[in-house]
Amino acid sequence: MAQPRALAHIHSDVGRHAFPCEVRLHGGNDRVGIPVIDQSVLVWGGPDEKSRMIRNLGMACQEWGFFMVINHGVPEGLMGAMEAVTREFFDLPEEEKRKYEGKGLVDAVRYGTSFGSGHMFFWRDFVKVLVRPKFHSPSKPQGFGDLLAEYCEKMHDMGKVLLKGISESLGLDTEHIN
Repeated sequence: MAQPRALAHIHSDVGRHAFPCEVRLHGGNDRVGIPVIDQSVLVWGGPDEKSRMIRNLGMACQEWGFFMVINHGVPEGLMGAMEAVTREFFDLPEEEKRKYEGKGLVDAVRYGTSFGSGHMFFWRDFVKVLVRPKFHSPSKPQGFGDLLAEYCEKMHDMGKVLLKGISESLGLDTEHIN
């Protein structure tokens, strides 16, 4: 029986590939293509191009269960700013972060860590923020809430386009999954 091989590396030029993205697996030089969905084709592509991308999206969902989205319309500057302000949150003093230490799974804003838990498989610090239907955000660092709101709107827009494509790939009305 063959040993399963773990994912080792996603090619560094991943955003420049159209389809598929190269992935190297541990234990060999085998390469596997992760499905890449070009959202700009779903939005602005011609009928044939759009139809092909919808088929690719459907196959990605059925055969892989995931895919990478390129040309999604989320500005790189916004993604970088969101990453930077999130790092600033985790760089806050512990006493400041503990203000968001929630006890319930459905707390609107919840900071926590797996460090010191009895069943730790990997150490992670996290901040969980509910943004729909009502928007919530930590008040610090300054600007976190504004960036998060803008980023979440872009993610929501991207999600709507993908859900329309998934619906269509299943032979459903484009608004079926909404």
